[in-house]
Amino acid sequence: NMYHRICNLKSFSPKGATRVPSLVIPRVSIRKIKTVAYGCQSGACGTSKPKSVASPFIGGNNSKESTQKFDVLSIENVNKSLDYIRPVLMNDGGDVEIVKIQNGKVFLRFQGSCSTCTSQEDTMKGGIETTLRSSFGELLKEIIQVDKLQDEANVINIDAHLNLIRNAIAGLGGKVEVISVENGVCKLRYNGPKGVRKGVDGVIRERFTDVKNVVFEDQ
Repeated sequence: NMYHRICNLKSFSPKGATRVPSLVIPRVSIRKIKTVAYGCQSGACGTSKPKSVASPFIGGNNSKESTQKFDVLSIENVNKSLDYIRPVLMNDGGDVEIVKIQNGKVFLRFQGSCSTCTSQEDTMKGGIETTLRSSFGELLKEIIQVDKLQDEANVINIDAHLNLIRNAIAGLGGKVEVISVENGVCKLRYNGPKGVRKGVDGVIRERFTDVKNVVFEDQ
């Protein structure tokens, strides 16, 4: 995951580190990386992953059928239904946003820690879908997670994804900008420690599987 990709840089320490101290990553930077990558709350970023990496709905836990019934599938009503389980999501630093509703289909986007959670499927099926179907019945045709539709590798999507770790990169003395994405090759303009490149490369290719190569052009 993103945290491990970047935190692998912790082991990057060249011989003669006293001669190149800028390449030795301090503990505070690792903590900052955790906060940026996972969106965890204050105090949750110690030496282990924050609790938000696991869905609170795994195994049917916290699944709730809404007591509210609606005759109209609208953004306002869907929000009212989701408010029934929002406290559970927000307790772990996450939330869900309604992007649009079209032809009985509800398009949702995860926010906060939910956007990087490895068990999103449990949250979607065990939490959100259970609640919405109990509120809208046959009016609800399908729930679509917009995040999964945005994996196309292009300059806008990759740049937005890098925003999740830009503060962490800056904390390590680096700066990155997306130049172009063509034929499976992502070109970046980069300035900073060479060791950080490996983490950035991994973060991009893990999310965008159609990116086969990441090329760094030094500023």
